Amino acid sequence: MKTRIHNINRIGIFILLFFISFYKGYAQSSDMGFIIMGEAGIEVKERWEFSLKEEIRLNQYGTRLDRLATKVDIGYIFWKPRLEIGGAFYFINDMSENNTFDNRYRVNVNLTYKEKINQFEISYRARYQNTFFPKKEEIVPNPEMMFRNKVELTYSFEKVPLSLFISGDLFLTLNQPEKNGIESIRTKLGVEYEVAEKHSLIFYLRADNELMTAAPDNAYYLGITYKFDY
Repeated sequence: MKTRIHNINRIGIFILLFFISFYKGYAQSSDMGFIIMGEAGIEVKERWEFSLKEEIRLNQYGTRLDRLATKVDIGYIFWKPRLEIGGAFYFINDMSENNTFDNRYRVNVNLTYKEKINQFEISYRARYQNTFFPKKEEIVPNPEMMFRNKVELTYSFEKVPLSLFISGDLFLTLNQPEKNGIESIRTKLGVEYEVAEKHSLIFYLRADNELMTAAPDNAYYLGITYKFDY
C-alpha cells in the first residue's frame, strides 16, 4: 500500500512540474496539433546504436499537414551506460503558407550523460544543430546554427513495463547577431509502455514556447510514437 502511495506521489510530481511549465504559454497559445512517429532501432555489440524515424506532424488543431520528416541517428556509448556521443541527419519537408513543401536538411552532433538512481534516471544532452535551407535565399543566416540543452527525468515502474518522463529542451541561437541567445524551450511529458518484447508505444504532450519576445509563438502537440528495437 505504501509503495502504491509513493508511486502516485511521484506521478503527481511529474504532472505538476509539466503544467507549471505550460502555464505561462497557455494564455498565449497560438496552435494545437498532433505528431505521429514510427521508430526502428538496433544496437550493435552493445556500443553502437542506430535508428530510423519517420514523422508526420499536423497543425491547426490537426486539420493541416505541417511536416514530413525522415531522421537517421547514430550513437556510440564509450562509457556504458553513462556517456554517449552521437550524430543525426534529418530530411525535412515543411508545408509553407502557399501549401507547397519547403525542403531543409539538418545535421546534429550530440553528447549525452545519464545517471540512474533506483527507479529514476536523469539525463543531460548537449546538441549542436545546423539546419540548411536549399533554394531559400531570403533566409539569413543559412545554415541556422543552434545549441540545445536538454534535461530529462524518467521514472520506471518495477512490476509493469511502464515508464514516465518529463523533459525540458532549451534552444539557443548562435549565428543571428540581432537575437543570439535563448530563443525557445520545448517541454514534454509522456509515458512509454512496452506492449510486447522490443515493441513499445509512447504517448506524450509537448509544448514549444518562444522566449525573450513580446509576442511569443507557442505550439502544443499530442504525440504518439511506435518504437521497435531489433
